[in-house]
Amino acid sequence: MSDKKQDNNDFEFIKEQVIVKKYKKFKKWILPFLMTVLMAVLFGIIAAATFCITEPRLYKLLHRENQNKTPVTFPTIDPEDEKGPDTEEPGTITKDKDEEKPAKEQTEADVQQPKPVIVEKSIEADINDYITMYDDIKSIAYNSSKSIVKVSSIIKEKDWFGNPVEREVKTTGLVIADMNGELLILVSLDRVKDANSIAVVFTDTIQANAVLQDYESEINLAVISVNRADVPEIFMNSITVATLGESYSIANGTPIIALG
Repeated sequence: MSDKKQDNNDFEFIKEQVIVKKYKKFKKWILPFLMTVLMAVLFGIIAAATFCITEPRLYKLLHRENQNKTPVTFPTIDPEDEKGPDTEEPGTITKDKDEEKPAKEQTEADVQQPKPVIVEKSIEADINDYITMYDDIKSIAYNSSKSIVKVSSIIKEKDWFGNPVEREVKTTGLVIADMNGELLILVSLDRVKDANSIAVVFTDTIQANAVLQDYESEINLAVISVNRADVPEIFMNSITVATLGESYSIANGTPIIALG
Protein backbone atom coordinates (compact mmCIF):
# COMPACT_ATOMS: atom_id res chain seq x y z
CA MET A 1 0.00 0.00 0.00
CA SER A 2 2.79 2.35 0.86
CA ASP A 3 4.51 1.54 -2.42
CA LYS A 4 1.40 2.53 -4.38
CA LYS A 5 1.20 5.90 -2.63
CA GLN A 6 4.83 6.51 -3.34
CA ASP A 7 4.26 5.77 -7.04
CA ASN A 8 1.41 8.31 -7.15
CA ASN A 9 3.62 10.97 -5.62
CA ASP A 10 6.13 10.55 -8.40
CA PHE A 11 3.63 11.86 -10.98
CA GLU A 12 2.89 15.62 -11.46
CA PHE A 13 0.13 17.20 -13.56
CA ILE A 14 1.09 19.74 -16.21
CA LYS A 15 -0.26 23.24 -15.36
CA GLU A 16 -1.03 25.56 -18.27
CA GLN A 17 -2.09 29.23 -18.23
CA VAL A 18 -3.96 30.81 -21.15
CA ILE A 19 -2.56 34.28 -21.93
CA VAL A 20 -4.73 36.69 -23.94
CA LYS A 21 -2.89 38.25 -26.82
CA LYS A 22 -2.08 41.97 -26.46
CA TYR A 23 -3.58 43.04 -29.74
CA LYS A 24 -6.95 41.67 -28.63
CA LYS A 25 -6.81 43.81 -25.46
CA PHE A 26 -5.94 46.89 -27.50
CA LYS A 27 -8.73 46.19 -29.98
CA LYS A 28 -11.21 45.72 -27.16
CA TRP A 29 -10.19 49.09 -25.61
CA ILE A 30 -9.78 51.27 -28.72
CA LEU A 31 -13.21 50.60 -30.22
CA PRO A 32 -15.22 52.03 -27.25
CA PHE A 33 -12.82 54.98 -27.10
CA LEU A 34 -13.27 55.83 -30.77
CA MET A 35 -17.02 55.44 -30.43
CA THR A 36 -17.04 57.84 -27.45
CA VAL A 37 -15.00 60.45 -29.35
CA LEU A 38 -17.25 60.15 -32.39
CA MET A 39 -20.39 60.59 -30.30
CA ALA A 40 -18.86 63.61 -28.53
CA VAL A 41 -18.05 65.27 -31.86
CA LEU A 42 -21.54 64.61 -33.19
CA PHE A 43 -23.09 65.94 -29.99
CA GLY A 44 -20.97 69.11 -30.20
CA ILE A 45 -21.96 69.74 -33.82
CA ILE A 46 -25.64 69.20 -33.10
CA ALA A 47 -25.49 71.41 -29.97
CA ALA A 48 -23.71 74.22 -31.85
CA ALA A 49 -26.21 74.12 -34.71
CA THR A 50 -29.14 74.09 -32.28
CA PHE A 51 -27.70 77.05 -30.34
CA CYS A 52 -27.11 79.11 -33.50
CA ILE A 53 -30.69 78.54 -34.63
CA THR A 54 -32.48 79.07 -31.32
CA GLU A 55 -30.30 81.78 -29.70
CA PRO A 56 -31.71 84.79 -31.66
CA ARG A 57 -35.29 83.68 -31.03
CA LEU A 58 -34.67 83.04 -27.34
CA TYR A 59 -32.98 86.42 -26.98
CA LYS A 60 -35.96 88.20 -28.54
CA LEU A 61 -38.34 86.22 -26.35
CA LEU A 62 -36.47 86.89 -23.09
CA HIS A 63 -35.68 90.55 -23.86
CA ARG A 64 -39.04 91.47 -25.33
CA GLU A 65 -39.50 94.23 -22.75
CA ASN A 66 -36.15 95.84 -23.58
CA GLN A 67 -36.86 96.06 -27.31
CA ASN A 68 -39.28 98.95 -26.88
CA LYS A 69 -36.96 100.93 -24.61
CA THR A 70 -35.68 104.23 -25.91
CA PRO A 71 -32.00 104.93 -25.25
CA VAL A 72 -31.12 107.97 -23.18
CA THR A 73 -29.37 110.66 -25.20
CA PHE A 74 -27.51 113.61 -23.75
CA PRO A 75 -27.01 116.93 -25.52
CA THR A 76 -23.64 117.04 -27.22
CA ILE A 77 -22.16 120.25 -28.52
CA ASP A 78 -18.78 120.37 -30.15
CA PRO A 79 -16.66 123.28 -28.88
CA GLU A 80 -16.21 124.31 -32.50
CA ASP A 81 -19.99 124.51 -32.95
CA GLU A 82 -20.19 127.25 -30.34
CA LYS A 83 -18.01 129.44 -32.50
CA GLY A 84 -20.00 131.65 -34.76
CA PRO A 85 -19.31 131.97 -38.46
CA ASP A 86 -17.34 135.14 -37.82
CA THR A 87 -15.27 133.63 -35.00
CA GLU A 88 -11.59 133.39 -35.81
CA GLU A 89 -8.82 131.40 -34.24
CA PRO A 90 -6.37 133.45 -32.18
CA GLY A 91 -3.19 134.33 -33.99
CA THR A 92 -4.75 134.30 -37.48
CA ILE A 93 -4.50 137.39 -39.65
CA THR A 94 -7.42 138.18 -41.90
CA LYS A 95 -8.02 141.09 -44.19
CA ASP A 96 -10.98 143.28 -43.55
CA LYS A 97 -13.32 143.72 -46.47
CA ASP A 98 -13.20 147.45 -45.94
CA GLU A 99 -9.44 147.41 -46.52
CA GLU A 100 -9.98 146.13 -50.04
CA LYS A 101 -12.12 149.15 -50.89
CA PRO A 102 -10.49 152.25 -52.17
CA ALA A 103 -9.61 154.91 -49.66
CA LYS A 104 -12.25 157.22 -51.11
CA GLU A 105 -15.07 154.72 -50.50
CA GLN A 106 -13.88 154.13 -46.94
CA THR A 107 -14.02 157.84 -46.22
CA GLU A 108 -17.59 158.10 -47.53
CA ALA A 109 -18.65 155.06 -45.46
CA ASP A 110 -17.15 156.57 -42.32
CA VAL A 111 -19.07 159.76 -42.90
CA GLN A 112 -22.37 158.02 -43.59
CA GLN A 113 -22.12 155.47 -40.71
CA PRO A 114 -20.83 157.07 -37.53
CA LYS A 115 -19.43 154.80 -34.85
CA PRO A 116 -21.84 153.86 -32.05
CA VAL A 117 -21.38 155.60 -28.74
CA ILE A 118 -21.14 153.29 -25.72
CA VAL A 119 -22.33 154.80 -22.47
CA GLU A 120 -21.15 153.09 -19.30
CA LYS A 121 -22.98 153.71 -16.06
CA SER A 122 -22.19 152.21 -12.69
CA ILE A 123 -25.10 151.23 -10.47
CA GLU A 124 -24.61 150.82 -6.76
CA ALA A 125 -26.29 147.74 -5.27
CA ASP A 126 -28.01 147.91 -1.91
CA ILE A 127 -29.03 145.18 0.53
CA ASN A 128 -32.30 144.54 -1.29
CA ASP A 129 -30.41 143.68 -4.48
CA TYR A 130 -28.33 141.11 -2.60
CA ILE A 131 -31.47 139.63 -1.05
CA THR A 132 -33.08 139.35 -4.48
CA MET A 133 -29.96 137.70 -5.89
CA TYR A 134 -29.81 135.11 -3.10
CA ASP A 135 -33.53 134.43 -3.46
CA ASP A 136 -32.96 133.65 -7.12
CA ILE A 137 -30.11 131.31 -6.20
CA LYS A 138 -32.32 129.56 -3.63
CA SER A 139 -35.03 129.13 -6.24
CA ILE A 140 -32.56 127.54 -8.67
CA ALA A 141 -31.24 125.24 -5.95
CA TYR A 142 -34.75 124.22 -4.88
CA ASN A 143 -35.86 123.35 -8.40
CA SER A 144 -32.63 121.44 -9.03
CA SER A 145 -32.94 119.51 -5.76
CA LYS A 146 -36.04 117.77 -7.15
CA SER A 147 -33.68 115.77 -9.35
CA ILE A 148 -31.43 114.76 -6.44
CA VAL A 149 -32.07 111.46 -4.62
CA LYS A 150 -30.32 109.51 -1.88
CA VAL A 151 -28.82 106.15 -2.81
CA SER A 152 -27.90 103.50 -0.22
CA SER A 153 -25.90 100.39 -1.11
CA ILE A 154 -25.91 97.34 1.17
CA ILE A 155 -22.75 95.23 0.97
CA LYS A 156 -22.66 91.88 2.78
CA GLU A 157 -19.26 91.01 4.23
CA LYS A 158 -17.68 88.94 7.00
CA ASP A 159 -15.71 90.21 9.95
CA TRP A 160 -12.44 88.80 11.25
CA PHE A 161 -14.30 86.07 13.13
CA GLY A 162 -16.30 84.94 10.09
CA ASN A 163 -19.57 86.48 11.24
CA PRO A 164 -21.77 87.96 8.48
CA VAL A 165 -22.09 91.75 8.65
CA GLU A 166 -23.74 94.37 6.45
CA ARG A 167 -22.05 97.59 5.43
CA GLU A 168 -24.07 100.54 4.15
CA VAL A 169 -22.59 102.98 1.65
CA LYS A 170 -24.50 106.21 0.97
CA THR A 171 -24.20 108.52 -1.99
CA THR A 172 -26.21 110.96 -4.08
CA GLY A 173 -27.91 110.21 -7.39
CA LEU A 174 -29.27 112.35 -10.22
CA VAL A 175 -32.51 111.51 -12.03
CA ILE A 176 -31.64 111.72 -15.73
CA ALA A 177 -34.61 110.05 -17.45
CA ASP A 178 -38.19 108.88 -16.95
CA MET A 179 -39.04 106.40 -19.68
CA ASN A 180 -40.38 102.90 -20.27
CA GLY A 181 -41.85 102.76 -16.78
CA GLU A 182 -38.47 103.31 -15.12
CA LEU A 183 -36.60 106.16 -13.47
CA LEU A 184 -32.95 106.18 -14.51
CA ILE A 185 -30.52 107.57 -11.95
CA LEU A 186 -26.87 108.51 -12.47
CA VAL A 187 -24.55 107.59 -9.57
CA SER A 188 -20.87 106.97 -8.83
CA LEU A 189 -19.80 103.48 -9.86
CA ASP A 190 -17.56 102.81 -6.86
CA ARG A 191 -20.57 103.29 -4.56
CA VAL A 192 -22.83 100.66 -6.12
CA LYS A 193 -20.60 98.24 -8.02
CA ASP A 194 -20.16 95.68 -5.21
CA ALA A 195 -23.59 96.20 -3.64
CA ASN A 196 -25.83 93.21 -2.91
CA SER A 197 -28.87 95.49 -2.86
CA ILE A 198 -29.51 99.14 -3.75
CA ALA A 199 -32.19 101.41 -2.27
CA VAL A 200 -33.18 104.90 -3.44
CA VAL A 201 -34.89 107.47 -1.21
CA PHE A 202 -37.10 110.08 -2.91
CA THR A 203 -38.09 113.32 -1.16
CA ASP A 204 -36.70 111.94 2.14
CA THR A 205 -39.84 109.79 2.59
CA ILE A 206 -40.28 107.20 -0.16
CA GLN A 207 -37.82 104.32 -0.54
CA ALA A 208 -37.66 101.98 -3.53
CA ASN A 209 -35.35 99.20 -4.65
CA ALA A 210 -33.04 99.78 -7.61
CA VAL A 211 -30.95 97.62 -9.92
CA LEU A 212 -27.70 98.33 -11.73
CA GLN A 213 -28.33 98.80 -15.45
CA ASP A 214 -25.00 99.84 -16.94
CA TYR A 215 -21.72 101.47 -15.97
CA GLU A 216 -18.53 102.97 -17.38
CA SER A 217 -15.50 102.20 -15.24
CA GLU A 218 -13.20 104.71 -16.98
CA ILE A 219 -15.26 107.71 -15.82
CA ASN A 220 -16.59 106.01 -12.64
CA LEU A 221 -20.26 106.49 -13.54
CA ALA A 222 -23.16 104.04 -13.38
CA VAL A 223 -26.87 104.08 -14.18
CA ILE A 224 -29.38 102.42 -11.87
CA SER A 225 -33.11 102.07 -12.48
CA VAL A 226 -36.15 102.19 -10.23
CA ASN A 227 -39.51 100.79 -11.24
CA ARG A 228 -41.89 103.73 -11.59
CA ALA A 229 -44.71 101.65 -10.11
CA ASP A 230 -42.79 101.50 -6.80
CA VAL A 231 -43.10 105.29 -6.40
CA PRO A 232 -46.60 106.56 -5.50
CA GLU A 233 -48.05 108.89 -8.11
CA ILE A 234 -48.65 111.59 -5.52
CA PHE A 235 -44.88 111.91 -5.02
CA MET A 236 -44.02 111.99 -8.72
CA ASN A 237 -44.77 115.73 -8.81
CA SER A 238 -41.84 116.23 -6.43
CA ILE A 239 -39.44 114.39 -8.77
CA THR A 240 -38.05 116.20 -11.80
CA VAL A 241 -35.76 114.91 -14.52
CA ALA A 242 -32.55 116.93 -14.53
CA THR A 243 -31.80 119.15 -17.51
CA LEU A 244 -28.26 118.38 -18.60
CA GLY A 245 -25.98 120.43 -20.81
CA GLU A 246 -22.39 120.85 -21.88
CA SER A 247 -19.56 122.37 -19.86
CA TYR A 248 -17.41 123.70 -22.70
CA SER A 249 -18.37 127.29 -21.98
CA ILE A 250 -17.53 127.01 -18.26
CA ALA A 251 -14.19 128.50 -17.26
CA ASN A 252 -12.30 128.98 -14.03
CA GLY A 253 -14.13 131.37 -11.75
CA THR A 254 -17.63 130.55 -13.04
CA PRO A 255 -20.09 130.45 -10.10
CA ILE A 256 -21.71 127.06 -9.46
CA ILE A 257 -24.31 125.67 -7.05
CA ALA A 258 -23.30 122.43 -5.30
CA LEU A 259 -26.12 120.04 -4.39
CA GLY A 260 -26.22 116.61 -2.80
